[in-house]
Order: sequence, then C-alpha cells, then structure tokens
Amino acid sequence: MKKLQQFYSLKFSSRRLKKSNYNIEISLENARINSEVITINNSELLRALFRYKKVNFDQKELDYLLGIRRKLRKLENNEINRKKLKETTEKIESVLFVEDLINIEFDNKLHYSAILKKGGFYVNGTRFVPFMASAGMIRKNTAMFINNNIKHPLMDILENGRDEKTPMVTAKFGAYLSLYSSSTLPVSFPQIAVVADKKIETLRRIDYVTYKQEGEDDDVTEKEMLLSLNAWDGQGLITPKLAKRWSEELELDYTFSCAVIRAPFLKGLVVVFDIEKFANEVAKDYKFKDIYGEEQDIRNVDLIISESMFKLWDSYENTKDYTKKCKENKLGFAIAKVNPKRENSYSRTSYQFLQVLNLNDTDIARLCEPTVNWFRDISGEDSESMILYATGENKFEPKDFKKMDVSVKAIMLEPSLSRDRYIQEKFIKTIQKKRRQSLIGNILINANYQFMVSDPYYQSCHIFNVEKEPLLKDREYYSEYWLNKGIKRLGAIRSPIVHHSEFNIIDLQDEEEIKYWYSHIHSGIIYPANGIGIDCSIHGGSDFDGDLICTINNPTIIKGKIEGIPIIYDSKTSEKVIVDSRNDKEQVKSQLNGYNSKVGFATNISSSMYTMLTNFPDFTIEHQTILKRLKIGRVIQGEIIDGVKGLEIPPFRNHWVKFKKTSKNMAKEEKETQDLYNNILCKSRPVFFRFLYPHYMTRYNKEIRKYNIYSHLNFKKTFEEILHSKNKTPEEQKMLNSYSWNSYFIDNNSVVNKISRYMKEKTGVIGKYSSKESCDFDYQILKSNMYELSPENLSLMKFYLLEYKSFKRGVYHNIEHAYENIESFIAYLRKECEINISSNECELADYAIEVAYNSEPFLVEFPWKMFPNAIINNIMQNSSNTIKIPVKDEEGDKEYLWDKYSFKEYDLKEIYEN
Repeated sequence: MKKLQQFYSLKFSSRRLKKSNYNIEISLENARINSEVITINNSELLRALFRYKKVNFDQKELDYLLGIRRKLRKLENNEINRKKLKETTEKIESVLFVEDLINIEFDNKLHYSAILKKGGFYVNGTRFVPFMASAGMIRKNTAMFINNNIKHPLMDILENGRDEKTPMVTAKFGAYLSLYSSSTLPVSFPQIAVVADKKIETLRRIDYVTYKQEGEDDDVTEKEMLLSLNAWDGQGLITPKLAKRWSEELELDYTFSCAVIRAPFLKGLVVVFDIEKFANEVAKDYKFKDIYGEEQDIRNVDLIISESMFKLWDSYENTKDYTKKCKENKLGFAIAKVNPKRENSYSRTSYQFLQVLNLNDTDIARLCEPTVNWFRDISGEDSESMILYATGENKFEPKDFKKMDVSVKAIMLEPSLSRDRYIQEKFIKTIQKKRRQSLIGNILINANYQFMVSDPYYQSCHIFNVEKEPLLKDREYYSEYWLNKGIKRLGAIRSPIVHHSEFNIIDLQDEEEIKYWYSHIHSGIIYPANGIGIDCSIHGGSDFDGDLICTINNPTIIKGKIEGIPIIYDSKTSEKVIVDSRNDKEQVKSQLNGYNSKVGFATNISSSMYTMLTNFPDFTIEHQTILKRLKIGRVIQGEIIDGVKGLEIPPFRNHWVKFKKTSKNMAKEEKETQDLYNNILCKSRPVFFRFLYPHYMTRYNKEIRKYNIYSHLNFKKTFEEILHSKNKTPEEQKMLNSYSWNSYFIDNNSVVNKISRYMKEKTGVIGKYSSKESCDFDYQILKSNMYELSPENLSLMKFYLLEYKSFKRGVYHNIEHAYENIESFIAYLRKECEINISSNECELADYAIEVAYNSEPFLVEFPWKMFPNAIINNIMQNSSNTIKIPVKDEEGDKEYLWDKYSFKEYDLKEIYEN
C-alpha cells in the first residue's frame, strides 16, 4: 500500500503550560529531549494547511532526502560528513515539522478555562488558539490548537462553503470538523450521488433500562418494543470500476472490497457492489431520486453516499453544489482504511471475550490447548513453527535472510538447531510478553476481524425504490472467507463487550443468488439490513460506518454462549442550534463534556462483577442483582460514549463502589436494600488483573507477603497451600475469610481467573521442557572441526568465558579498561582472542563452542555473541547449502495457526547473490 507519511508536532501537558504562565520558549531539540514531540499522520487537514502556506510537499523528494541521511550515517565520522548530515537533517525537519499545530493534554479542565480567558497561549512567540478535537482526542483529554494567524483563513477553507444557518448539534459539528485530522491517503474525486437513509420498524423482545436517580439501581424491564432502525447506518456503495481505480491509486496489488472513506463532513464505509448490473437486471431502470429530490442516472455515478455518511448534506443545495465547493477549496476524497488482501487465520481473545462465557474445566483446557501447544512449538519442539513465527508467517522474502537474527538464520539452515539451548532461550525471551498476556485471557483462536457490512443488495432496492425481498433475512449472514473454509457457524463479538447478550451466533448462507450479487465482496461479514435483523443492537450499538467484528470458529466458545436479549436505553438528543465555528467558548464547552471519560473504569467494574457472580449461588438475591447491574453496565458504557459526543448523560452509579452505613432510623426496606448493596459492593478487582496492571501486581505481592508471614507463624504452611487445601481447619478458614473480605483481589473460580491459573501452570513448564530437550543436542554441528584444539588455548578461552561471566554479574573490575555495556566488553574480548589465540574466526568459534557447551551449559550464549558469523559459516559448511522458506499454501503439509504452509527450498548462493 502507498506510504502514509508521518509528520511531527509539539505536545504539552496543561500543567506544563500553567507552570510556564501559558508562554513557552523551546527548541525542537529540547522538545525531543522532554518527550514533547509527537508523530501525526498525513491527513486532509495537513494537505489543506500545506496548500494554504504554499508548501509543495513531495513524497519522492522527502524519500530521497531520507535515503541520503541513511547513507551519511554509515559513512566515516569526519567534519565534512557531519556538516552534510546536519544540513540534510535540517531539510527533512523543515518538511516534516508542523509548527502551526500543537496538542495539549489537559490534566485539569480549569486549565482550558484559563487558556480561553487569556485568549490562547504562546509558544516561541506565536499565539495558539483552540482548533479541533476528535472523539479519540477527547477520550484522552486532548485538544488540538492552531497558530492564530492562520486559523480563520484555514477554517474558511475547511468549512467548505456550508450553509452556516443550518442548525446542528454543537458537539457533533466539532466531531465532523475533526474528521479532517483522520489519517488518510488522497484519491481522485468521484462522481457521487447522495441518497436518503431508510428506517425499518421491527417488534422485538428487549431489556429496556431506565435511569431512576442517584443511589438507586436503574429499572430493567423485559418487554416487546417497536424499534425503528437505520438499515445501512454509515454505509455507501462503490462500483467495481472506481474500487479498482482507487486501489491502483493506493498502490495496492489487489482491489479492495470495503474501504473507510473521508471527505469534507463525510465519513463511512463503502462496499463494492455492481449497482449498474442491479439497475439493468433487477430495477430495469437506470434512474433514481437522490436525497435532494433530483433525478440521477446510475451510469453517471460511481459512488453512492448515504444520508448518515454525509453529516452536513442539508447544508448544501445539492450534490453539484457540494462537489463545486470541494473543488473550489481543493478538498477531496481520501481513504482511511481498506480490507487486507488476505484475512488473518487467527486472533487472540481478551478477558472481556471470555468473562461472558459459561465454561467448565474441560472447556478451558480445550480452549487453551492451541495456545499452550504454540508456546511449546516455538520454544524448541518444532523447528518449522519457530521459522514461521520468526519470519512473520509468510511475510518473509529470500532477500531478508541476510538481515535476520543469527538464531533464525541458524535454524533455517539447520532445523535440528531448534534444540540448541541458546536458540531456545532466544525464542523464549521473544514470547515472554505473549506469555504474560495469556495470563489475562489473550488466547489464540481461529478468528479474525472484518468490516461489518449491511446487505448491499437490499440497499440497492431502496435506492431504486424496488419492492424486492432482501437477500439476507433475520439471522442470515454471508462471508466469502469463512464459506471458502467450509465454515458455516461462527461466534461474533465486537470490542469492547461488557455483557453476554452482546455475543452473537451467526449462521452463514451460501445460496448461488447470494454469491452472484456479493461476488465483489471478498472480505467483510455481511449482515441483514438493520431492522430486518437487529444485530447492531446485539453488538452494543454498532453501525456500518467501518466497525469491525471478530468472527470466531471455535465450538467451545460457541457452546459457552449465555443467552440474553438486546439491551436498549433511551439516550437523550441535544438541541440543534446555529453553530458559530469562531466561537471558541461554545466549541470548548462541548469538548469538555467528554473529558475524564470513565469508559475504562466502567468496563473494569463489569469485569469485577462477572468475577463476583461466582461468589453467590444462582437465584440468590445477590446473584440476581449483579446480573441486573451487568445489564445496566452495558448502558453505562453507551452513556459514556454519548457523553463524548456532547450529550447529557446520568452520573456514574457511585453506590456500586462506595460503602454506605446503615442506621437505626432507616426503614426496614431501605436498610435491607443498603445491606444488599454493601454486600455486593464492587470494591475489588479480579486477581488476574495483577497481570494487566503493574501497580496491581505490587499491591497483590504486598498482600500475599503479609498473609504468608501469618500462615508460617501460625500454621507452618504457605498461604497458597492453605488457600488450595481441601481440608481446612476452622482457624485456617477464619484467616481465609479475613483475606477474602479485606483483599483488593477476587481470587475465586470465575472463568478468567481459572484460565489465568491454567495458563500460568502450563506455560511455566515450557522452559523446563526445552532445557531437557537441549541436553540431548549434539553441538558439533556448530563447529568447523578443521582445527586441532590445544589444551593451552582451551584454557585461555575458558578464562575469557569466565571474564564474560563475571562482567555479566557486574563483578568485573579492570583498572585499565572501562566498558559501557556488554557489546563493548565483547568487542574487547574478541580482540584479546584474536591476539592471544588465533586470528581465524572459525577456529576461535570452535574453541568458544567447546568450552561453553562442554563445561558451562548455562553460558552457551558466549560463542554466539562472540563469533556469530563464524558459527553461521560453520553451519553452512556442515549443512546442505540450502534453506527452506515458508510459503502459504492451501495444499501445504505444515499446519500453523489454522493455516497451511509448504517450505520452498533455496540455494544459499542464490540468496547471497540477491
């Protein structure tokens, strides 16, 4: 895909601004030292800014300068080269540094008010004023400011001639304007038509949640309700011809099926559909009416934009008016994202995916098995899996071999080296992070993320006002990828998921008519139109503007689904007003409504409640109340997102997390309710969270240390022994009860806690297993065996090995030499070996291998770090002079993470010549 260039600009905390009295003087170099420089991707905003400032940005010229700098950094260190490097770097920085935009992260809302009162802040003598804040920025309490001298002329361009008398929601205008800052690649301007949305009414059984008041739980009522749903919310259609042209402009080597697009006040997903063929074969007419009531001919249109995509459609007279103003302001269409050429065969779960499932011990073992096997395979048991992991699973090309780490080169040359201790340790180190993540539920599954698509055939029926049945009825879906794999039943989850009713089971249809009309959609999960089905409600209020869905081929997960009906709540809409984009105060006010978002806190509360459920038997009032609160938790998450959009929302339900004393004066019912609330207070977190947050691990260790001391003193046992003992004494149980009540962590048998314990146990033995295997490894393949090794030189090499060992332990002291790091010390040792043992690197490698593997098995890294090139040369001499490179192949005999591969053999001469 075409390169998405990164630029950089300044970013400060509001606390830093305040300390500087809102006036900062700083050089770019000092800003880098202070970590106050951030990268920003190319966007329509930057392109408009460059055009306004008459900056002629040329990607090829920039790439040329970057290439020169790379070469200069490899040349000899002298005054001429240093001068050239400085001049080249300054040229690059003059292109990439965007001095007119600054991001501020607000530690306190009051700091924003201070900026407004002062009329902005100053950096290097330039006044900066509020500009825009995307939803992503608002979630991070961040806003973008702009050089006051260019704000209004640039805004005149970005407003794109909209009718400023058209009323709208202030916060939404800010969100629409911030679309300009999306990371995008420009494409040619299409022939567009804008069509009206369609609302479909459907009667469904749902859980309806109504907020009551502070200190009380919301009402949750199961009832039948008439829902009015937007059938293709955020989705448009693109012709195969335009999709091919845009794909070529993006330098893709395939034609995309779905793309997320941006244009002035316009965003959404476009899906490839042959709408002209539909007009010819189904509608029997090429004419249709657009949203402005004007007749259009589909043969003159290559992009259909829906009403919900074009946020300010009513601020323009018609499509021609919009197109004319875009071209006058030199604003165009761009692509933010496209589907990949090939879908991934695997993904990883999260604890949110798993906590909503009903899994027994057998289910957990079955679910975790592929992950445990994968860890074992790439830790030394399976050389082919190790190669696939190290080469990026089919992203490797022969020309990459020379750049690979020595350990990867070694096993590609000689697969039996997968049992070598050094290589095993290298691979195990690279997967430590993934092992830690598995303890919080990151488990490998046959799954991937694809765009959610709403039946484009039925959308075409709507465009041409044709009375036809939709291709997909309720609970019917289509996916070319999964059907080609022979899979027809899947689990579907959209992140984040906070309630089990949001887990969807989808059944794929493969009728010939469906395949015929969806023949251009090779990627994406196609849903029935919203209202025909209610999947957007199931998936936590999703839509079709580019939302991704994780589809899962795993019988254990599908079996673990807990039944539930969609959760609906009534979100308030804000009043539409005439928006003055020059009124900073109004724009900032709408931004601040979304600051200090509690979405992370809210999802953590839901996770804690799912864990707490295990503490209370089914059908108890505590269990039932927690189940009800989990439904309300789904609503709270939606409310927080609404708040970011500037809508008025209820406060967080603080009585869930704050203890309240009861008194004698309370009525009996009130006291019973408060006792219940206190009994299920969400004051703790799941014990597996200690692997998620480092400060939780510190807190957990402190707690366990205290109880361990008590256990040893009173019971002569560890706390963990007592915790997992089946026969506890009354005194031991009393201690455990104290721990359970006072601990910040819920250490029970909830699903993810059990998965965490299972993965901890299984992955803990992988290193031991690998070490045992490596004991049987014959290290002679690493040696040239061309030299007779003398006892004197073996002793001398052993001395250098022990010097290396001492340096690693931090106890090496040498008055004559000081070494900053292990690399500089190795360079010194290597030089000593060349002087005192041999100038031949292969001979030195033989000595180092012999002393390490024969007498210091825990320091086998020594020869690899000292003489890597010689060891590779030795392996080449002892092998067949070929390497095998993995290639994805449906007929291949190697299965790895639900895909098949074959290994193609290459001659080493061919590799090194290229």
